[in-house]
Amino acid sequence: MKLEYNIVGVAKQSEEDLRTIYNSTKTGVFGLALAVTGSRKLAREIGVETYRRVRRFACGFDTDLNGEYWIYDICMQLSRNSLRDPAVAELPMTRERVDNASSLLNDVLFGLDGDRGKMLVLKATTELRNADIAALNGYYAGSAAGEIRRGIARTAEKDPNRDKKHLLSELRADIERICPDYYEEAAGEDNTRVAHVSHEALYLQDGQEAFDGSGEEQIIAAREAQRKKQARSRRLKVLLICGGVLLAAAVFATVLIASRHKQRQEDTPPDHTVQYGNTVNMCKAGDRLFYRGIAGGIYRYDTVNGGSPEQIFDGTARELITDGTRLFFRGEKSKIFSINFDGSGLKQLCERSGTTLTFAGGKLYFSGSDGIYAMPPKGVDNDEALEVIYPEEVDDAPSRYCMVVTPEGRVLFSGGADKGIFEVLEPGGTKGLGLMYFDEAYYITLWDGKLLFDSKVGDEIELLVMDIDRKKIAVAGLTYETDAQGEIVDYESGTGTPVLSYAAAYCTKGSKLYYEGYTDDGTGTRTNVGIYALERNSDTPERLLATPDTELHITEMFTDGRRLYCFYSDGEAGGTRRLVSYALSDFNDMTVIFEGTRK
Repeated sequence: MKLEYNIVGVAKQSEEDLRTIYNSTKTGVFGLALAVTGSRKLAREIGVETYRRVRRFACGFDTDLNGEYWIYDICMQLSRNSLRDPAVAELPMTRERVDNASSLLNDVLFGLDGDRGKMLVLKATTELRNADIAALNGYYAGSAAGEIRRGIARTAEKDPNRDKKHLLSELRADIERICPDYYEEAAGEDNTRVAHVSHEALYLQDGQEAFDGSGEEQIIAAREAQRKKQARSRRLKVLLICGGVLLAAAVFATVLIASRHKQRQEDTPPDHTVQYGNTVNMCKAGDRLFYRGIAGGIYRYDTVNGGSPEQIFDGTARELITDGTRLFFRGEKSKIFSINFDGSGLKQLCERSGTTLTFAGGKLYFSGSDGIYAMPPKGVDNDEALEVIYPEEVDDAPSRYCMVVTPEGRVLFSGGADKGIFEVLEPGGTKGLGLMYFDEAYYITLWDGKLLFDSKVGDEIELLVMDIDRKKIAVAGLTYETDAQGEIVDYESGTGTPVLSYAAAYCTKGSKLYYEGYTDDGTGTRTNVGIYALERNSDTPERLLATPDTELHITEMFTDGRRLYCFYSDGEAGGTRRLVSYALSDFNDMTVIFEGTRK
């Protein structure tokens, strides 16, 4: 909806342009105010005041901005600030239902958690993008789609006659039916109860009143408070970057605590192994499974004959990977080593410390304290021979939590708590980094040519699939409109049930994804917990094994296509750990490789 030129017209006193804006947005403005306040009468007055503010402040509108977003931002702030006004708070309002409104509308307004009701109203009545809807509600840009999808699902579950596909159009029709025509009031001069309310975002300290009758001084004070808050945020960010400790627990749900120190020593990268303490870094060569022991060292297990695991190395070992000829790992002081499969031939590969190890194109890639490097599997005689993939030349460069390299040589990494997925634009890093995704992302991996990663939406972890070339993101488990080549046409058209991961543990083999997940019954209760498999282009996950909903859950998975290896953890520092192997052809064929307590 292009309203920028109409706003310019309003600035020139054009009544026709104001009428055009009103006709285009009146339902959305009224619906949003209703969703925030729960009062039809107050929503009408906020609607009136919204268009008066449009008329009053149009002369200062920046035409590079989204005009529709600007209007709804005014409405949102007016609605929120109205509820902070002592005079408005004294009104006899109840947030239980709106009289003469449909049950669908009441369920959306009062029956959903968090801000989902407001998001559904905005999605139904406006042309705003999901990113804009997220911004209006104070969410990260990538979060709105999941919240809207859940809101639709929860609302549809309340009535068997509701169709999720048509729910938004029915919601819009219901809002249109109760939306009054308030243009004459908006064009008039009669006072409303919210005429004195600011449409600025107010940042208040605990106990501070939002309204004290000081009029224009209040707006100035609010802006000053906002500037101080932003200054404090910047100072806090500097402190965190220089020496703080960031927690990455949220993305792995309550069972995982993945903390990492950002304070860097001169040549030691931050120790932030993916899901550290809840993984054993499994890899396989021939018939032998290799993993990092919960008390240290490297173990190997005969996947054909079974028996007890054998320790082949008793030193520090993290991020265990293989190229099929040797094992590679991060040892003491994060130095990079390789070792033969029988534990012989230990070799340090370079002087530089490294983390986030990955193999691609016959090279070993790793992240150092000052950039990303690559070297041949045999190592280098001196660090001068390392291939520089990305030199870190700025202090605020994002952290590198997990890294993948595509078969074409494209280097991508996640920033963890620093937020974002980034691509090195060309080897050597002379063109810098490209931002692929701008929310929190931790474990990333390749799945059938796409980038797979987990994302926390509310209290749930979804798995997202990115088309790397187009930088478009789909939700695993949803069906999308596609073209003749099977490429997604509309990334906001997804329908179905998203993959919900229990503890962000998953693995892929070819076109198949394995994960421990569950379904949500609409009340927040996790049901049908188990190990699932999902084909790349399918929207129907298959539950392979039911697992009990206990504190012990899978925190790492690995498959060779024949068996699925699952590492169970309770997430506690001294808690239970268990490594189990299942035959993919028959999950009754189960072997417990080890069970113990992490000290």
